[in-house]
Amino acid sequence: MKHLMKKVTVMATVMLVSLNLINCPKDKDDNTGLLLAALLFLNQPEYTVTITGILHTGSNGAPANTRMRDGLIKLSGGSGALVETTTIQDGASCATNVASHYAINNCDYLTSTSGSCSSNSSLIANTNGEFTINFRINRADATFDIEVLRSNLASVLTATTNSCSATGSSTSSPTASTPVPDFSADALTNSQGRGTLTVRVNESNLTSKDQVSVTTDGFGVRIDKVVIVKKGTYNLESPTVGEQVCDGNRLSGSPTTKSGTISASETWSGGILLSGTVSVNNGAVITVEPGTVIFGQRGSSLFFTGGASLISNGSAESPVCFTSAATPGSRFPGDWGGIVLVGNGFNSRNSAGQTEGTTPVAYPGSSNSNSRLRYTIIEFAGNEVAPGDELNNLSMYSVDNSGSGAALQYVQTHRGLDDSFEWWGGTISGSYLVATGGLDDDFDADEGYGVNSSGTSTATLTNLIALKYPSACGGSFSTDPHSFEMDGTNSGTGRQTCVGTNGADPTGTSCLSNPTVSNFTIIGQNQVGGSGMRLREGMRGSFSNGLIWNFAGPAVECTNNSGFPNSGVTMANTVYAGQSGAVTNAGAATCNNVQATLTALPITALGNVADSGCGFGATKPDFAAISGAPNRGAQNSDTSRWWSGWTVYRAR
Repeated sequence: MKHLMKKVTVMATVMLVSLNLINCPKDKDDNTGLLLAALLFLNQPEYTVTITGILHTGSNGAPANTRMRDGLIKLSGGSGALVETTTIQDGASCATNVASHYAINNCDYLTSTSGSCSSNSSLIANTNGEFTINFRINRADATFDIEVLRSNLASVLTATTNSCSATGSSTSSPTASTPVPDFSADALTNSQGRGTLTVRVNESNLTSKDQVSVTTDGFGVRIDKVVIVKKGTYNLESPTVGEQVCDGNRLSGSPTTKSGTISASETWSGGILLSGTVSVNNGAVITVEPGTVIFGQRGSSLFFTGGASLISNGSAESPVCFTSAATPGSRFPGDWGGIVLVGNGFNSRNSAGQTEGTTPVAYPGSSNSNSRLRYTIIEFAGNEVAPGDELNNLSMYSVDNSGSGAALQYVQTHRGLDDSFEWWGGTISGSYLVATGGLDDDFDADEGYGVNSSGTSTATLTNLIALKYPSACGGSFSTDPHSFEMDGTNSGTGRQTCVGTNGADPTGTSCLSNPTVSNFTIIGQNQVGGSGMRLREGMRGSFSNGLIWNFAGPAVECTNNSGFPNSGVTMANTVYAGQSGAVTNAGAATCNNVQATLTALPITALGNVADSGCGFGATKPDFAAISGAPNRGAQNSDTSRWWSGWTVYRAR
């Protein structure tokens, strides 16, 4: 409401100025001044600013061992600016859980370069303090107050009992005398220092670092990259069919607004605008015709419960797109909530769970969601509804596969704030799936995904592509942005016991996640804390014909966890990776079958994404395996480029 009143006040002021400037006689019905005022107001510029850099605890140019490891950049002030604060990206290869996060911090703050910490010193020095912030301004120059908030690091500075092993894991656990520091946003309350940040837009060179200057007291800033996008300008070269559809270029007329509850079947076409949480229930079926664009306003999401289903009938020539309602070029991960499907398939919980979202729904439900998606794009979703509670681009809770073949075919999730695809139990299968530019996990499964109520593995995931984007493209990675994160069963007391031998009893190990995964290509950006695959908590499943490249952590982590059955993953020797020491194997011995023999990018090209062009350039990624690659990965034949044309790549 305050923001709305500010806009009204600005408009009223502009109206008065414009009326005084018009000196000719006016008839009673002459609205020239009013129209001019409205035009001036509506034509105010708006710029989206993305800044990437490094924070130091000392002055600018300080040595690497004084780079910050935790913190929150807070901007305030600035006339008309819409400001988002962003946590510094922190962590290194062993920062995959709280204990190891503590250990690597201990090594860092003690600036140790000897003993068990030495193997991590280079990685620590190169990753501390990296940040990306995004904000919007409605004038060509603006100045903000900047403050860096940090956690209480006293225990880290004094503790000496924990260290980092050569493999990057904690060699001892925190104790009462060496407690784990709290790195959550709520705990970042200690001010490191303050300063000012000034932006002066240079429209002739919107990527010049000279557009941003910072003065600080108590910390230092190194600006590595600046990208400014002016609203109304959109420099997208050679857009794909999918990009043309998602940007609304094929639509005419105004979109139809959907809000509240939908209890009867509908067919959607043209443009649709989602307002708030839209709940489809009572067995209703939403059928979406080719070329339809569904725009999600901030805070919106689309839930299917009570046997309701989504039938999205896109085609390669005319895909369906679920996207942000923001202006193309000003869209960001988390602009809206995404799609949530709730079914009644098997789940390893011993009592009902609750979905994420502002209005959580119990699962498993009373009826299955017989949803089927074809040539469908879901982008810029995953808004945070509460701290640690983000929706995903596509969330599937206990949804069983329906119809013949995989229910998900030719589906892309793009630039999600949280996970791209996530399964909680159920058996819904997927083929020809693409996850691009996500900030957390690409393919996340848990709670017995892949098995039915008889304990039989029935879910398949095949022909999968995942590509992380450089941090300079905007948004902050999570602390553990893996490509695959798959758990056998849920944590805590609300899960089935899962002991005994694999068989028909769903309370034995047969209740553990057990999909068949084949033909996959997953490409990272060496993002801090990220592994190619993290498989844990009793995970089963078989994996074959894969290509894994450029993750800071291990290519594959198979982990046994206390209180869970041992992992039983079957990893074929047709999975290849580029990292030396590609497997952290505290789980199934078959994980050692991963071949760490890749010496170069195993696909043809990353296109304009590779040079921080962030997908706006004319060259698009080509995921075809290079000549001499040990297998084809996601490319299911030597000639098929099934992802070409209908997929999207621009970061905003």
